[in-house]
Amino acid sequence: MARRTLIGNSESDFTKWTQKEIDDAEIACFNYDIVGIMVRNKIVDQKLVIKEWRDSLIKSYEHAQPMITTYRKSNGNDFWDDFQWLYDRAKETKTS
Repeated sequence: MARRTLIGNSESDFTKWTQKEIDDAEIACFNYDIVGIMVRNKIVDQKLVIKEWRDSLIKSYEHAQPMITTYRKSNGNDFWDDFQWLYDRAKETKTS
């Protein structure tokens, strides 16, 4: 549900998001970041994650970008960096 809320949010101005939209976006980003950590550490297969979640990863990251940018200003550039790493891999992967 959190991912669905994030992807369904068409408001690009993060300051106009509702608290529920922020909460759900945080949950989605946190979970993608955890998966990114597992993939980077070879606990979970990268090809499987990218193949199955490619579109969702891309859409979720792009919708969350305003929030991620804001959070990185106060928490550092490595905040949710494993989610960004997954996003970058997904963007590099061609669909077949």
